[in-house]
Amino acid sequence: MTQITSITLQFFKDIQKNNNREWFLKNKDRYLNLKKELEEFAAAWHHEIAAFDDTLRSPDEKGYVFRIYRDARFAKGAPYKTGLGILVVKGGRPKMHERAGYYLNVEPNNCFLAGGCYLPPSAWLQNIRQAIAEDAKPFKAILNSSSFKKTFTLEGDKLKTAPRDFPKDHPEIELLRHKSFMAMHRLSDKEVLAPSFLKNLTQMCKALQPFDNYLNQLI
Repeated sequence: MTQITSITLQFFKDIQKNNNREWFLKNKDRYLNLKKELEEFAAAWHHEIAAFDDTLRSPDEKGYVFRIYRDARFAKGAPYKTGLGILVVKGGRPKMHERAGYYLNVEPNNCFLAGGCYLPPSAWLQNIRQAIAEDAKPFKAILNSSSFKKTFTLEGDKLKTAPRDFPKDHPEIELLRHKSFMAMHRLSDKEVLAPSFLKNLTQMCKALQPFDNYLNQLI
């Protein structure tokens, strides 16, 4: 059975305390083992989602596991990430800011599933706001559906005031102020390590799909 095991979270716990090149090189075999584990999980997760999301059925695509190496510009003496993300989206990593997809963060005490768009390009964001301003009912029906509400919360940074070209007293101003539209579900480490996690994660993604579909149709 494909699953994430304690060797992955333990490595990340250890690197939190030893975030330096010397320690990493001594423990690189451990990293390569967990990288393989996450890549196998990503492939299996992609396969499960593709069974109900036909945008992901290209034979050339699979789940993408992000690199552990931090951008040197932001490393601040800690060259390695203390967790890794897995992304499943049409077009793979190059489309990560251009389409809504499925993102799993695997990190001790900070595991979560996310969907939607994070700081989308201005044209896409404008389309989303315009659709909500004209008729918010379809989007709010998704947000208020029982399958979505029991699993996800809508998150994302907001403007302090109304976006340009939208009245401050618009009835949907709280939604229109969003700069990102992110569906979030926090996960405990215990949930992530459970043998049933892939199955449970896939069920959550089914509840997430209508949210992603709504956003993607507005690209």
